[in-house]
Amino acid sequence: NQSRYEDALANYENALEIRIHKYGRKHRHITPCYLGIGNVYWNQARYEDALANYEKAFQIRIHKYGYNHPDVAQCYLGIGNVYVEQTRYEDALENYENALEICIDKYGHNHPYVEACYNNIAVVYLNQSRYEDALANYENALEIRIHKYGRKHRHITPCYLGIGNVYWNQARYEDALANYEKAFQIRIHKYGYNHPDVAQCYLGIGNVYVEQTRYEDALENYENALEICIDKYGHNHPYVEACYNNIAVVYLNQSRYED
Repeated sequence: NQSRYEDALANYENALEIRIHKYGRKHRHITPCYLGIGNVYWNQARYEDALANYEKAFQIRIHKYGYNHPDVAQCYLGIGNVYVEQTRYEDALENYENALEICIDKYGHNHPYVEACYNNIAVVYLNQSRYEDALANYENALEIRIHKYGRKHRHITPCYLGIGNVYWNQARYEDALANYEKAFQIRIHKYGYNHPDVAQCYLGIGNVYVEQTRYEDALENYENALEICIDKYGHNHPYVEACYNNIAVVYLNQSRYED
């Protein structure tokens, strides 16, 4: 959680060694260690190493439980996450759909695990430019989150952003803007104006304004995002780079070439 990945890895490996000593290499109790190690590698963009650990957990769990068990669904989600990063979208989709089927069977339609599956499936469809499919899955996820948290909770804002991204890709800019602004209002109420999650909203809103040739409005939003990101991450972070790039696009469209 602190992004101290090498320290996390060392501790997961210590735990794994102890569990293997106690239970052997094929016991279900060692699978959380493999998943934890996989999560570390995934966060480090070491996707093949992540996949190898997720698959170790998967093999042990299907041997113990069969294919229709929530602990197996957890493995499907991890494997799917790797495949998304590797742009293996059909493989990712297969794993997410397997997880969704298990979770609906075990928990019903309104469970957070089901929502997570819908959200992940939507991300795949968005990357495949299957926008209507993406929208349907984001809306399923949003409905579950509203049912659980209500309409003003920060946990529903990623759904609004995802829906906004779909509409932006469909050139439905007013619809995109409406969803970005819903997320923005919830987040400033929760966090105030100087938070990275608010910066994410500024970027989405700015992207709409660029497409609408509202360049000064876009610039204001991008500069707000830049200020937040520099404050939170320093000058050499990818989010800061993204802000500078977006600001450059605005200046280029305004023929402000030196800027």
